[in-house]
Amino acid sequence: MDTLAKLFGSSLRIKIMRLFLFQTGEAYKIADIVTRTQSKTPLVRKELKNLELIEFIKTKEIEPESILEITTEAPEPKRGQKKARAKKTRKTIPPVLGYTLNKRFPLVRGLSELLIESNLISTRDMQKYFASHTQIKLLVTSGIFVKDTESKSDMIIVGEKIDTKRLDITVKMIESEIGKEIRYTIFTPEEFMYRMNMYDKYLIDILNNPHEKIIEKLEIPKP
Repeated sequence: MDTLAKLFGSSLRIKIMRLFLFQTGEAYKIADIVTRTQSKTPLVRKELKNLELIEFIKTKEIEPESILEITTEAPEPKRGQKKARAKKTRKTIPPVLGYTLNKRFPLVRGLSELLIESNLISTRDMQKYFASHTQIKLLVTSGIFVKDTESKSDMIIVGEKIDTKRLDITVKMIESEIGKEIRYTIFTPEEFMYRMNMYDKYLIDILNNPHEKIIEKLEIPKP
């Protein structure tokens, strides 16, 4: 990322570009981009403006996911009158402005090769991200990390009493860097060994295909 950041001028720009290059048909609100890149709104706005100026991205209206339903309570009835029912009205939420990749941008293919089809994150950086997660005995990366589009998982994590909240924060940080959600599964050492000894198809398929061991404090039985 350091080399690419120097080349492109900012690591945040790379994060945003990867986000759009991975999801070529998606449109994102600024708030979504801020969350996904783990950045600040003013910085994101600045990068989006730059990318829009060169026509890498374009604006697009995002339709609301739902219709807002408003309930108005009826006034208290006068003596001798029946109580009226509450009045419900449905209000259509107007579309909001978002951003999407301009598929006609002439360098889309070249940028995809440089930012996505190349190594998304180094082994050393992955080890740094998980250095404080001492409960993890085995961490295997596959799927998106090794360009295996058929894999059912991107990470297999094995450990005892893993702090899942802290792990989720770490995963989101990595997602913000690579521009895509990570699919992962957590096992205790006992669960992992049992499944391996039972020739669990899910694990065997991953370990028989391209993968990389980031943390290896647990010996893996040969599938």
